[in-house]
Amino acid sequence: MIIHIGENNYIFEKNIIAILDKKAAEGTKKTREFINKLIEDNCVIGSLDQNTKSYIVVSDNNKTIVYTSNISSKALSNRNIYE
Repeated sequence: MIIHIGENNYIFEKNIIAILDKKAAEGTKKTREFINKLIEDNCVIGSLDQNTKSYIVVSDNNKTIVYTSNISSKALSNRNIYE
């Protein structure tokens, strides 16, 4: 199944590792370090601005990528229950 995550970005549900709330992810040291490492490695798709509400961590061809989304993590999580 394909999930729309905002800003004309779509991803395959089977590739999703985690859907993280931005505030919660930045409030945890290990998660913040993980996201920052992906940012440093240019593994981010989407804009990193004040409109970002969630991070979607994806494994694609054995590479970890993080997408940013202006849609809440709760709303994104609910999108995959309607198969």
